[in-house]
Amino acid sequence: LREETGNAQVALPANTAIVLTGTRQEASTLVRIPQHKGNEQYRAAIKRNKTNYFSSLLEAMSQKTGGEYDLDQGAERLLIPLARDYPEVFVKVGRKYSLAMINQMDALGLASMMVDCGLKDYQTKLLLKHWRYALGENVAAPFHLAKKYSEGYIEPQVGEFEHQYENGQIELVKWEYQAVDKLFAMGLSEMVRQHHLKPKDVLELYFAVGGDHGRGAFRLTFKVILRDKDGNFFERVFGGSARVMCSKDRVECLEKSILPMLTADMERISKSKVVLRHEQDDDVTSDVVVELVQEDDVDFQFPEFVSEHNTGHVIDFVDMFNVGDIKWLAMILGMNGMASIWCIYCYLRKHQWNLQDHPLGAERTIENMMDYLVDTLTGADRMGVVGKAWWPFIKKCAIPLLHIIIGLFNDIDDHFLRRIEVDFAIKPEKELEAIAKLEAVVSEIALKKEELQDWEGGRLGEQLKELEKKQKTQNIYYENPEKMKPLAKTRFRPNLQVQVASPGYGGLWNATLISPAIDDEGNVAIRYKEEGGDEGDDDDGGGDDDDEPDMINFKMIKKAGWTEEEPPVMTAEDVANLHRLRSEKKGVANLTVLGEKKTVLEKEIEDHRIARKKDRNGVRMRLERVGRKHKMDRGRAFGGKYNGVVARKIMRHAQEVYSAFLSELKSMIREGLVKDDVDGLTELKEQVADLLEIWDKFFTLLCTKNPTEADKDTADELAKAAAKKHREVLKNLTPKAHIGEDHAARSFRELPSGLFRLLIEQWVEHNHQIGSRIENQYQGVVGLQEQFNGIASREHMAGNSEIRNRIKDVHDHNARGPYQKKEKRPAEDEVPQASP
Repeated sequence: LREETGNAQVALPANTAIVLTGTRQEASTLVRIPQHKGNEQYRAAIKRNKTNYFSSLLEAMSQKTGGEYDLDQGAERLLIPLARDYPEVFVKVGRKYSLAMINQMDALGLASMMVDCGLKDYQTKLLLKHWRYALGENVAAPFHLAKKYSEGYIEPQVGEFEHQYENGQIELVKWEYQAVDKLFAMGLSEMVRQHHLKPKDVLELYFAVGGDHGRGAFRLTFKVILRDKDGNFFERVFGGSARVMCSKDRVECLEKSILPMLTADMERISKSKVVLRHEQDDDVTSDVVVELVQEDDVDFQFPEFVSEHNTGHVIDFVDMFNVGDIKWLAMILGMNGMASIWCIYCYLRKHQWNLQDHPLGAERTIENMMDYLVDTLTGADRMGVVGKAWWPFIKKCAIPLLHIIIGLFNDIDDHFLRRIEVDFAIKPEKELEAIAKLEAVVSEIALKKEELQDWEGGRLGEQLKELEKKQKTQNIYYENPEKMKPLAKTRFRPNLQVQVASPGYGGLWNATLISPAIDDEGNVAIRYKEEGGDEGDDDDGGGDDDDEPDMINFKMIKKAGWTEEEPPVMTAEDVANLHRLRSEKKGVANLTVLGEKKTVLEKEIEDHRIARKKDRNGVRMRLERVGRKHKMDRGRAFGGKYNGVVARKIMRHAQEVYSAFLSELKSMIREGLVKDDVDGLTELKEQVADLLEIWDKFFTLLCTKNPTEADKDTADELAKAAAKKHREVLKNLTPKAHIGEDHAARSFRELPSGLFRLLIEQWVEHNHQIGSRIENQYQGVVGLQEQFNGIASREHMAGNSEIRNRIKDVHDHNARGPYQKKEKRPAEDEVPQASP
């Protein structure tokens, strides 16, 4: 307004309609300035005008659309596409009614409006911003000239299919995918332009891909990190590049939708060189464009490029990382989810890393994990490996520091509460009686087990083992073929004699199982044995193909264990002896009855514990109220577990927070709720607070923006000290604590200074919140392709370098700086009085 009127001071009366004009579009935005007082009246006026505005807008649009839009689907759903496709009519109607309300004005929309309208007055920006929050309405410009900033976006591929889950539930799964390699090249160009870099300024490129399931969808996102020749890092997160709208986390849904395309595009990035050059070779001020070129591309010759484009630059490779929580990393590496007995980074087991001063385990790699994917290894011997890695071309996995922090803090806090409840809280008499009975039953079970072991090692025990083995070696018949799949990996073996069903001829055919391996289609190799003949004999007299095995589905095997010799047969006397010996064994130690008693007592004790936990004046609830004063609200925590924000805050102030817990516990001693053991409570508080503090020092060091070599050398010492204290207090190291001790410090030391912090996975988790909010905004758009096109165009506009720089400028200009606590105002009687 100052620029338009030339007036340095612009006074605006209440209820003034202002048209903001720009060079690109006349009357591109129409807003109304509210009064500072009487906002309730303006809310009512807005609601009244809103209804008339919508109806008039739709009436005007209905004459222009020619049936393109279904005007009965709802007024608000139509406003965004109508403003985008018919801006002139939209502005005309907006001028008439002096009000436009189509979508919430976030930072992106506000920056777009300011660029479109040529606004440079930050006070006007603040006025619009605070107006939106003061009125509590979704206020925005009629349109942001979104066409300009969304042009050139990559149109996503979309699809839908029906998927049936294990419980029989059938769900319509929707998905969308944008070519990741194209997004990478386009986004890198915008990053170079945004930070005013030249092609030769780019030293290294990193590509991190992460994903997770939450809020009703599986969302994949990736981050591009650029390092310039001065060692500075620049980053950008690409959210919404791929998503699968499914209620449950299932790999099958990914395989049916985005996974094949995503794998092919990322593999192209891994095998390509990145070419950065100016759009106009003779103009170094022109925009920088990015191309992905492979070695075998005949249209691109690197020596000629370097000689002809001396301002261009070629990056030989892109360093790629997998990012996410431990479950996600294990899944994409071909491991069986998350387990507490092995590590996804090395081959140590839990009993090994629990030892103080244990040696480092052998590092897991994509190549050596394939050695465990063999049929001769089963169960724990496979070290969690159950399949091939999704993306073998990505060799590195970032340390999931966020989930390590969350896991360790919750483990330590749970230990504190558990010790209070078990060792210090005074329990009612009935609960103490149940505990005493349980201890007696557990002792009796231990004695009975010793007696049972002595009996099993004697003569009668050996007889029972022989009879049970004889019964087990009889012909095995599997009534349900669905049970064969889990049994196939353990019961099938080479040269096993089997009987195979023959649907065409009926009956069972004798055969030999050549190999126990089951291929991807569920087939195994067998060789039929003709009655009265040798294996492999065919009706045509034989030939060169006689030795070739037949491939059949493993479910066709109905009997396993058939041999040429007659199997041992259980006689009537054997059956009688088997029943007699089992009865004698049960008489020695009837563990079933004792086990039932134990279960009943454990249930009774658990009921007492839950009752104490829910008591508003009990120990647990009073500690919870103290925790809420420090933002530790377990009731609002996800699954009762605190998130990373709470964890880091409490770890920084551990002494203060747990001293408050100790003070409350001391007051409960006087009230008879806690045992009078101040020394024990103080010792527990110091153990927990000191442990949290030392972990916090380690995590703070890992998150350092520009760590020095001395910082990297300190990381190992802090990790070892924290893990040693962890073993002393909790007596156990979880996989997350092991990763923190052995692998986080090593990764921090080996990566370039500052890169470790950028690979922490909070941006993957944040993508869920952003993605869910955007999906809700566009859920009313008719048509799957149109819906995801709108999301893609918005994300493309958000990555525009001009828009991103404007958002940064506005933020920097209005930033208040670090928070400074205000001084407490003195009471009236403390205010010094002026002298007469």
